[in-house]
Amino acid sequence: MNLFLALIIPLSFWASSFVLNGGTTKPRLRQLLTWSLIIIYAIYIIVTLVSIYLFLKVFMYSKEPFLLLLSLVGVVSSLIFIWLLRQLITLL
Repeated sequence: MNLFLALIIPLSFWASSFVLNGGTTKPRLRQLLTWSLIIIYAIYIIVTLVSIYLFLKVFMYSKEPFLLLLSLVGVVSSLIFIWLLRQLITLL
């Protein structure tokens, strides 16, 4: 999952800077960027579901507060990243 995040986060930052700097007038490139962000969005929803599952598993079986807090931070950061990607897709 860390490798996935290491690949996805720079791509999403590139896409956001591309959109905020005016984007492009070329429809083919804009369509490619939109579809790549939608695919990233869908994959990241799966990652978020896995992190929610792991949070629930830690919540049920572990009584250590640090692990619980760490898994909760993972879920919250995944939800924030999904929200940011959705805002970026609507800008396109």
